[in-house]
Amino acid sequence: MIKITLISVLAMAMIVSAFSQKPSIELTFTAENNGQYVPLDSIFIENLTQGGDTTLYAPDTALVLDYTGIIDNESIRENSFYVSQNYPNPFKGKTTVNLYLPEKEHIKITVRDIIGRELIQYENILKRGNHSFAFYSGSRKYYLLTVSGKQTSKTIKMINVNSNNTNSGKCKIVYDEYEDNGIAFKSQRLRRVAPALAEKAINDFIFNPGDELLLVGYSDLGESGMYDSPSTNQTYTFEFATNIPCPGTPTVTYEGQVYNTIQIFSQCWLKENLNVGEMIPGTQEMEDNGVIEKYCYDNEEDSCAIYGGLYQWDEMMQYSTTPGVQGICPSGWHLPTDDEWKILEGTV
Repeated sequence: MIKITLISVLAMAMIVSAFSQKPSIELTFTAENNGQYVPLDSIFIENLTQGGDTTLYAPDTALVLDYTGIIDNESIRENSFYVSQNYPNPFKGKTTVNLYLPEKEHIKITVRDIIGRELIQYENILKRGNHSFAFYSGSRKYYLLTVSGKQTSKTIKMINVNSNNTNSGKCKIVYDEYEDNGIAFKSQRLRRVAPALAEKAINDFIFNPGDELLLVGYSDLGESGMYDSPSTNQTYTFEFATNIPCPGTPTVTYEGQVYNTIQIFSQCWLKENLNVGEMIPGTQEMEDNGVIEKYCYDNEEDSCAIYGGLYQWDEMMQYSTTPGVQGICPSGWHLPTDDEWKILEGTV
């Protein structure tokens, strides 16, 4: 009696957890051109962390993202065990689950039905990195997949919309792919869809708070893009002005010099080359000595005043390897990341 009761309580807890109301984040989009409202034609959103994309079509300019549970940014860093929601979900017969391990580890994957009965199990010692698994369903509609490691585990709910198949309830897990890199889960890319199919595309979009999103707004004036990692409701304003001072920040004063700014769609840049630091001879290597060092053309200080300083990469980054750090920039500014350069290249 006690054993049966405990199993029943466990099964009920899993059901309540799996089917409880999903939390959500609402992203709202608008656009302007130097303070003047701009109507958007469409908004393209791509999840760069988990893969997948979707498109909103005017007049729909809000996206509500359901997610499977609240996670913070720590859980998607490279020192954390992480399991993605399966994709697609719901699925027809086959779906994919990604797992990231920060170190070599013995893991166990268990699939149960909705009342907690174990259907299949996979165990293996896996190396650090990204691992992809294909799950083939049986005749059941709902599955609970649990990935367990040394000190942590995660359970996801999977919905099979092809539950009337004739596979006699059998299911299987197949190891699919390994990548030895940081968290960069691949996903089946959702095609840009016609308005009639937009709702289905949004439902297929996978998201967890902290995922990095590429956001691109389209209007008669062109395209305007940005990146963000939302964790709460957000309103995004795409800027379609270009070749004007950045609204609210026409100039920046740094180390006694005044720099103009320039707005290029949704990005604000310094208009002139930076000139900060102490000049050293061009034959001397820059060092991590707590002093910003610069080269000047022809080893003439006046050349830096005209053209700006020249910096080796490590000096510019102030010996950090984190993309987008402040480095030698003024407070509140940062060195552009590769993705931000791509945004600039796309808009110009």
